[in-house]
Amino acid sequence: MHLYLTNKLLKAFKKAEKIMNESNDTMDISQEVIAADKHDPFFSWHGNLMTVNQDDCLVLTNDGTGLTLIFLSPYEEDYLDFGDWLSEAMDRMMQRMGFSETSINAYFNHYSKPTASKASDAALIGKNSAALNVLHRYTEQADDEECFQETWSYKVSMNKKGEDGSQTAIDAFSKQFEQIIGTGSVSYSVDVAELEVRLKLEGAKDVIRIIQVPMHYSFDDLHRVIQKVFLWNNSHFHQFILEDGFTLMGSEGYYHMQHYNRLADDQVGSGAHHTLSDVISYDENSVIRYVYDLGDSWEHVIKLRKIWTEHKQVRPRLKMMMGDPVPEDIGGSGGYAYYVEVMNDPEHPDHDELKEWASPFELKKRQSNTVDKINKSL
Repeated sequence: MHLYLTNKLLKAFKKAEKIMNESNDTMDISQEVIAADKHDPFFSWHGNLMTVNQDDCLVLTNDGTGLTLIFLSPYEEDYLDFGDWLSEAMDRMMQRMGFSETSINAYFNHYSKPTASKASDAALIGKNSAALNVLHRYTEQADDEECFQETWSYKVSMNKKGEDGSQTAIDAFSKQFEQIIGTGSVSYSVDVAELEVRLKLEGAKDVIRIIQVPMHYSFDDLHRVIQKVFLWNNSHFHQFILEDGFTLMGSEGYYHMQHYNRLADDQVGSGAHHTLSDVISYDENSVIRYVYDLGDSWEHVIKLRKIWTEHKQVRPRLKMMMGDPVPEDIGGSGGYAYYVEVMNDPEHPDHDELKEWASPFELKKRQSNTVDKINKSL
């Protein structure tokens, strides 16, 4: 494993050794310039120290895949232990990607003690800097209490193109793992939860969707799946309320509350920082609530149906649906009851106006509201 570091980042490593009066025993740092083609791109990285929202971010991008690792506000001791941080980061990222323990061990069998030298390849330095554009789009994923930013790193890697032309850096890593480590070393172990999501409506039948979601998904990820299967537009804040009252806000809402110092309650967390496996089990939080649009207050009850393990990569899936989706900004459950009444009465004075207002939603419903079409969107 070799890291090509900018001058700024190299100075940070040297400064840490000076302040702590210790040498870095977890990584060998050379002052020589080593050509980028001397190391296998799958095991080489370019790194820089960047400023994001006034915080230092140590950002590594893999030369072969584009996989991105983010370390927020590292302390001097974190620099001295960075070789250990790097191996922990890769372990956690591979678990998040669904690799089995066997595959992770196979990767680390090819993993040597990290070495580092000064970066000199302008193109690769540029690609590392370009990751900042994607990183900035997802700053709400940052967790101030952690050095290695697992969720943020995964989000950026899922939303940037792989260096081999793959759709994402995660896809590129999986493909190159097979090519370099060996197809026989690739296996997956993904826990999956089947959930019943029930939208409660006054005076009408509940709208029900049964979904299957990997348990390494964050609650922000679960929110996006629910939005798609109910044909919501993801245009309002949301929250998940656990059995003990602890509330997981959407990362964007949590970020704004944190930014304006409005998080006085320690019973509130960010959905980006909690995965389903952290929270949901047969014994705990098998029934939780999801509220979308805190004004209209669309309340959904989520019940765990079962958990099992798949030995392959898994994407979310809509298994079954009952009931039509509901238009947004209609005024909540009471407003929807009025909407149904007016739409079913062509003689109602508000019928034509409401029909015109609802035409984009009705078109979307006709075009997209099938299990197959929704699964394609997932």
